[in-house]
Amino acid sequence: MNKILWVKFGWSEFYRGGPVDGNFGWLNEQRGKKAEGRGGEAFNFMRADDGVYYCYVPPQAGDYAPQNDSNSGWTVVCLAKNPKRKGVHIVGWYENATLIGYWKNGNPAAGAGLGGGLSYCITSASAFFVKPEDRKSPFSDPSVRQGKFSFLAGPGVNVDENKQRVLKLLLSRLAAFRSVAIHNPDDTLAPDPEV
Repeated sequence: MNKILWVKFGWSEFYRGGPVDGNFGWLNEQRGKKAEGRGGEAFNFMRADDGVYYCYVPPQAGDYAPQNDSNSGWTVVCLAKNPKRKGVHIVGWYENATLIGYWKNGNPAAGAGLGGGLSYCITSASAFFVKPEDRKSPFSDPSVRQGKFSFLAGPGVNVDENKQRVLKLLLSRLAAFRSVAIHNPDDTLAPDPEV
C-alpha cells in the first residue's frame, strides 16, 4: 500500500443509517435534538445506488478535510472509539479511494430526505466493513488521539517515527481482519437491525 491514511469518526454498530455516538462538536450539539445520532458518518458503509460508498470525516483543526495532490488510489483505514471502552477500533477501510479535499453536500448513500443535509469528503467503490462482534481489540496511540485523520504513507507525506509505528500496527490489523471483514457491505451482507 503506497498511499494510506487513517480517519476517525463517531461510533456506530453498522454505519448504515443508525445512531452515531462520539465526542465530536456536531454530535455533541445534537444531543437531545430530533437529529441526534445522525451525523454524516452514519452512512459511511452504506453503498449508494451508484455502487459507491461516501465517507464523512469530521473537520480537523476546525476546517480541513483529507486532501493530497495525488487524490486517488488511497487506502483509508476507518477508526472509531466505542464509548463504552478505552482506545479506538478499526471499523472498516476503503481501498482505491478518492480524497475530494473538501466536503460535498448531499450524501447519495443517505437517500432522499436525509442526504441534503449530510456531507462527505471521500469516495470509493470498494469498502471493507468490520462487524461489531469482530471489533475486539482496541488500541491507543498518542498520535491517533490527537486528530481526525493522518496520512501515513504517500506522495508528500513526511513519515516520522509515530507514523511508522501506527502504519505497522494498522497493516497488521488489516491483514488479520481481511478474512472476517465484509467486502462491499449491503442490506444482505451487513443488515442494520436499528434501521
